[in-house]
Amino acid sequence: MKRIGLLAIAACLTLLVGCGGPVFYPVSGTVTLDGKPLPDATIVFQPQDKTKGHTSTGYTNTDGKYVLEYTERTAGTTECDYKVCITTYVNKEYGSDEEPIPVIPERVPAKYNVETTLVAKVTPEQVVFDFDLDSNGKIYQEEEE
Repeated sequence: MKRIGLLAIAACLTLLVGCGGPVFYPVSGTVTLDGKPLPDATIVFQPQDKTKGHTSTGYTNTDGKYVLEYTERTAGTTECDYKVCITTYVNKEYGSDEEPIPVIPERVPAKYNVETTLVAKVTPEQVVFDFDLDSNGKIYQEEEE
């Protein structure tokens, strides 16, 4: 009888592990612009097929390095083909003390954000994506209201 109970527990644990939801992979990399690290940029991985992936976002540090997050508590992103957008633009927002945060202009050409040509295929074996950008091309700036 004890043996049947242990087998039942093992079967339940196997089912629970198998139904844990999507698997997230720890995606990271470096972004450079004209060969130099690009700090304070936002990098977004958007699934090319919205039924198969999850949008994840990362922010570059002073060395241009980023780590993707799906949510504040979930790092990485799922296995999927992604369109990648990289931007430095920050629009005017209000902080917790209601002081406006100044607009930060775009430094990255449109071919890497609003007209992105960047793609990434995340797989269990491919989780590091470095992006070497160049400053050639049109840069779109948002109009202030």
